[in-house]
Amino acid sequence: DNCIDEINVSSYNLSETKEKQIVKNFIALREELIAEGLFDVNSTYYIYKSAEAFGLLLFAFILQYFTWYLTSAIVLALCWQQFGWLTHDFCHQQPSKNRQNNDLLSLIFGNIVQGFSRDWWKEKHNTHHAATNIVGQDGDIDLAPLLAFVPDDLKKYKSLFEQIISKVIPYQHLYFTFMLPFLRFSWTIQSILFVISAPYNQYKQHVINAPAEQVCILLHWSWVILQLWLLPTGSIRILYFAISQLGAGFFIAHVVTYSHNSVTKFPCKFIKCIIYVYLN
Repeated sequence: DNCIDEINVSSYNLSETKEKQIVKNFIALREELIAEGLFDVNSTYYIYKSAEAFGLLLFAFILQYFTWYLTSAIVLALCWQQFGWLTHDFCHQQPSKNRQNNDLLSLIFGNIVQGFSRDWWKEKHNTHHAATNIVGQDGDIDLAPLLAFVPDDLKKYKSLFEQIISKVIPYQHLYFTFMLPFLRFSWTIQSILFVISAPYNQYKQHVINAPAEQVCILLHWSWVILQLWLLPTGSIRILYFAISQLGAGFFIAHVVTYSHNSVTKFPCKFIKCIIYVYLN
């Protein structure tokens, strides 16, 4: 228990002795958790959660078939949220010790089912973990120009459009919740742009993965469009698309808000040094 209290650093203004003690306590805690088996893979859990998520997807299709369109759209939104957490874990190589299996399933769950690029997510999310909640480094807390989490965000408003937008920032507490559903639109658009440019990416692995990434994103939008086409009228198609997409965005964003955006941010200028610890 004493180890846990020494890990949650609230300030980077630490002495070298204190930093070494934090690392030592972290190693001790990690070894304790490993000894207790808390890092062991629970394959049964992931098989169950995967089956549950695919069950939601099938249920959404069945509801649509029986003309329960509104309920189907809501279930599909929940399905996409659940696949989001599954893909997150597979991208972290958590469910299996076989990295190829994890990468394949994250491609299926992420690109095909959700429309989120696996490699885009890894690049974005790995940066988030390397510099969690550090202003100017962690893209997950950079939502300018529509939202500003820290005063330094206001310095980013350079263009005329951004300066106009900055006039509404003092009222962001009024519209913040209404912005949450648009998270899925943002991530799907970023994913599309990423896979289009992937063949020209600076990282060789992204270039190698580009064809699979592009095909799988195309498959996602193919089945989504087919599903919409099977609906009876144009108005129902628009309503179904809006509810499923915005609903999924809200389901994902409200979790991210409480677990990420609501916690302490660290100005980059306060960082004395960055310690990389490789733990076997």
